[in-house]
Amino acid sequence: SRPSLLQVYLDPKTTNADMGLLGKTFDILVKTQATQAISGVDSDRVLDDAFGNVIENLPWDDVVIPCIIENEKQLRNFFKEGGSCVLSKDITINGDLSGGWNALPTIKKETILNLNGHTIKNDTTTSNNFNMTLVGSSSGKLTLTGNGGVEFTNNKKSNGSSAAVYATATSNIIIEDGTYISDGSKYNIAVWAQDNSVVTINGGTFKNTNEVSDLIYAVGNATIYINGGFFESASSANSDTLNIMGDSINARIIISGGTFVNDDPSVEPGDD
Repeated sequence: SRPSLLQVYLDPKTTNADMGLLGKTFDILVKTQATQAISGVDSDRVLDDAFGNVIENLPWDDVVIPCIIENEKQLRNFFKEGGSCVLSKDITINGDLSGGWNALPTIKKETILNLNGHTIKNDTTTSNNFNMTLVGSSSGKLTLTGNGGVEFTNNKKSNGSSAAVYATATSNIIIEDGTYISDGSKYNIAVWAQDNSVVTINGGTFKNTNEVSDLIYAVGNATIYINGGFFESASSANSDTLNIMGDSINARIIISGGTFVNDDPSVEPGDD
């Protein structure tokens, strides 16, 4: 028993980057069972009598062990299936190959992505009117954490609209931290929410480019909660930092914190 409690085996393929995913401290969970019984007495019964049903009372019950994402294929499958995963490196998506307006599969299940300091970048030259990177739809729930980033870049300088994060239908997107940038289109939006979706921004940095770009945009019946973060729009119009589409009388941007460059959030968001 003593060696099993004092030693940890690491696969020879383990790297420093792998260990970095564990943080500064981590738990080593060990299950050790031992029993001794006289002849004719069932050993499993003796174990339960002595320790209770250990199998049904493990200390790591309900602990989610995240998967590791290393490439675009794994990322695409993750967004289809949902779950909890950690990004282990930067991933650039070729938006020209997506065949639609969103570069990655639409998120329709509960999904937690730890960006782990890395960036998902949608790099495209397409002239599609709408280009999105991360898209939540149906009743999907997406949580972004880990101080990484999501970027949209159109090298063709499209005349359309783009967004780093886009919420539709009844989806729920929670942004805890990270950097979100939209660049290269005529209308560059960091976070776009529409229909009956809800987006909650607890922190992070949000930027865009172009003189007429909305940074945070709500449409239809969508609600965006801003509890913190840093917001800087390239547009010279104050109304383009926080914007509600003009005929979206039920859309809301509700602010309780954050830093806004060249904009006063106490003033009603502009209409466009």
